[in-house]
Amino acid sequence: MLKELHRSVRLLYRGRSKRARRFRYGLITFDALTIAYFILTAAVTQTPLLHGINIVLGLLILTDLHLGKAGHFRKAGIPIPTNVHRADLECLTQLVERYQPQKIVMLGDLFHSELNSEWQQFRHFLGQHSRHEFILVKGNHDILPKDAYHEPNLKVYEEIWKVPPFRFTHHPSEAPMKEELYAVCGHIHPGYKVKIRAGQSVKLPCFFFSKAQAILPAFGKFTGCVHLHRQVNDRVFVIISEDKQSGKVMEIRH
Repeated sequence: MLKELHRSVRLLYRGRSKRARRFRYGLITFDALTIAYFILTAAVTQTPLLHGINIVLGLLILTDLHLGKAGHFRKAGIPIPTNVHRADLECLTQLVERYQPQKIVMLGDLFHSELNSEWQQFRHFLGQHSRHEFILVKGNHDILPKDAYHEPNLKVYEEIWKVPPFRFTHHPSEAPMKEELYAVCGHIHPGYKVKIRAGQSVKLPCFFFSKAQAILPAFGKFTGCVHLHRQVNDRVFVIISEDKQSGKVMEIRH
């Protein structure tokens, strides 16, 4: 059912239509503007706003890894293979090595529940990337003892990490906040139903942007997704590739 979506994206990247050319020119323009931004602001006095933007541009942000969930299920007698989390960490390793971010920010639910042997996989992962700083903004599933988080390159925030003009948290806001910081969050595992043909649809994980906040899809594979209903000005970008590194997303415009 995803073949049509894959074909649409492939035509955007490789097609000769006006829409495909506009799309590629847009990507080139974005890259050029990003480079120009860094060049022009290098000699400018760093205001709090510029400082915040510079930090955010150097972040790799993800949410809802849910490591240890397989072990939690096995403990309850449900046979789940351990390699499901190993694959997530391997994917994250490749992203870190490719983009070399200043910081890796995890917006909660890093570990699913009580401590089990799968936490050692994550500790090993941290050791492999000791040059990078990891930030965890705790979610409702992050209930490990405080000592477990004492790693040299892991910094933990209980509920929120503020980097104006943004604030990073696990839970989305149900009501507008008094402060004007734009929220980046997770928790919901957002998805969106895409119509394939008459009477058929598929629910895909998505990035969900509203006026006040951005809700990111779950990074962990051993998670589901919940359909969100968009408002008039919301923007939705569905992920149409199972490979998190491919970057294949498509905006839903209807």
